[in-house]
Amino acid sequence: MARIDHTPFSTIAAGTSDGLTRVMVLHPIACGVAFIAFLVSLGAGLVGSLIGAFVALVAWVLTLIVLAVDFSLFGIIKHHVNRDRSGSHAYFGSGIWMLLAAFVLLFFGMLIVFITCCSAHREKKKLERNDQYPATDLTGAPKRKKKFGII
Repeated sequence: MARIDHTPFSTIAAGTSDGLTRVMVLHPIACGVAFIAFLVSLGAGLVGSLIGAFVALVAWVLTLIVLAVDFSLFGIIKHHVNRDRSGSHAYFGSGIWMLLAAFVLLFFGMLIVFITCCSAHREKKKLERNDQYPATDLTGAPKRKKKFGII
């Protein structure tokens, strides 16, 4: 930006921007870890789902770090460009908002994988208990299973 507008950054802003630019390598790393979590969770049982939820948690933390770095870095640049009286105007584009949406969706995906993993295990234990003691009505016929609490 300094070369484009021919306005120098302050030394603190330039140093911070340079340091945060080096952290940009976390973008593809977080994306790769999230994809690995997706693959692990696809056809997994109880243990695989727990591992998938843990890997998704790691991806979520990395995405949180990436989100903080992006808002910091682009906030510094935005502040500098908007205050330098060169006529340029900077704003947060669609990329940073897509990252925020990915952060939120990754959290919900991690939560859903963890909850379904735990509830599937609980449902399996419940079915095993019911197989030992089958439920019957007064005539001795097995009771029909209710769907969504109806019928």
